[in-house]
Amino acid sequence: MRKMLALFALVGATIACGGNTGNPSVSNAPPTAPTTGGTPTTAPVGGARSNPAAVGAYVTVGDITIRVLGVSDGQPGEGISTELQPGQHLLQVSMEVTCNLSPDASCSVNSFYFSTVGQSGVENASAMWDTPPDDLSGKSFFGGATVTGNLMLVEDEGDITTLMKYSDFEGVAWFDLH
Repeated sequence: MRKMLALFALVGATIACGGNTGNPSVSNAPPTAPTTGGTPTTAPVGGARSNPAAVGAYVTVGDITIRVLGVSDGQPGEGISTELQPGQHLLQVSMEVTCNLSPDASCSVNSFYFSTVGQSGVENASAMWDTPPDDLSGKSFFGGATVTGNLMLVEDEGDITTLMKYSDFEGVAWFDLH
């Protein structure tokens, strides 16, 4: 009788715990994705590498809004210059940045937050040693203000899929440069 009660207790405990006895479950059925009301979800424009913002689009990241105005070939700066790898060249990216804080708070732009990613999937740091005309890096400005200027970035030669990545402590934004 005790053995029978022990067996019932074991079966009952197994059922109460969802039938899992500690072994992983195996299924040949394909996994199913959770439904979201039948509407596929995508990242907001500029919010993911797979959905970059086009030149001219406004993307807000934290306290700032960035808009790429144009892209051209960059020229190495005088004095210290970024060491380019074979097959790389400089891009000059013209943009405007707006500080979305109150008039008493400030924002700043730092080239350290910008990089490029091309078809190789490898991230290239900004060309922080090359100072373009109307350099945007290092500018501080207060809430409500918009600054316009240029940054230098590194691109792999012939890559027509280059994206600019802005990444700071408040988020990431992606821009299609071509």
